[in-house]
Amino acid sequence: MCWTHQVNRTVFWAMIMRGFYCILKKSQFANNSRITFNPKGQLTRGDLQFTKEGLIVNVQWSKTSQKHSEIHQIPLKRIDDCVLCPVLTYSIMVKMLQALPHAPAFGLPTVNGKICAFSKADIDKMLNDILVRCNMDTNQYSFHSLQRGCATCASAAGCTDSDICTIGNWVSSCYRSYIKHTTDKLYYISDKVGQYCKQSSS
Repeated sequence: MCWTHQVNRTVFWAMIMRGFYCILKKSQFANNSRITFNPKGQLTRGDLQFTKEGLIVNVQWSKTSQKHSEIHQIPLKRIDDCVLCPVLTYSIMVKMLQALPHAPAFGLPTVNGKICAFSKADIDKMLNDILVRCNMDTNQYSFHSLQRGCATCASAAGCTDSDICTIGNWVSSCYRSYIKHTTDKLYYISDKVGQYCKQSSS
C-alpha cells in the first residue's frame, strides 16, 4: 500500500471515529467545497487536545450554538487494547500527518505540505467506497448513520437520556428517533406488553 493511500485511510478512519463518538454532523468536518473550509464552523487541529485521560474535542459550532457563543467540549476516554478507541485512531493520524493548529483537523496532504480540507462530497464518496467494499447497501447508510449508531449504542450501554443529550449537545429528547432497537429488545418490549395485558385481563 502506498503512503498516500495509507494516509487517506487513516485520516478517514480517525474522522469516522470522531463523528461516531462525538455525534457530529458532516458539516462540522467539511463545507460544500474544499476551498470554503471555515475554522469557526469546522473542526481544526487546534480544536482537539490530548489529555492524560484521552482527548478533548472542542466544538465551536453546533445546531444549538450557531453564533459561537459557547464551546461544546466532548471528552473522549482512551480505551486500551481496542481497535475502536477514539484516541488511538487520532493519535496515529497525528503522528502520520502533521498540521498547524488552524489547519483542518481532518484532510489530505498537498504537494506543498499543507492540509487540504475535505468537501462534503469527498466524505460522501469515501464513505460510499467503504460501504461498497463491505458489501453494504449504500442507500441505507450515510454519515448521519454515525449519529444514529452512537445514540443506539449509548442507549444499549445503559446511558441515560441526559448522558446522550450531553454528548450530542441536544436540548431535547429528539435523539430517541435515532435509536434502532435490536430484535431481542423488541421481543422484550412485546413480552412486557403481553404480560401486562394478560395480568390486566385476568
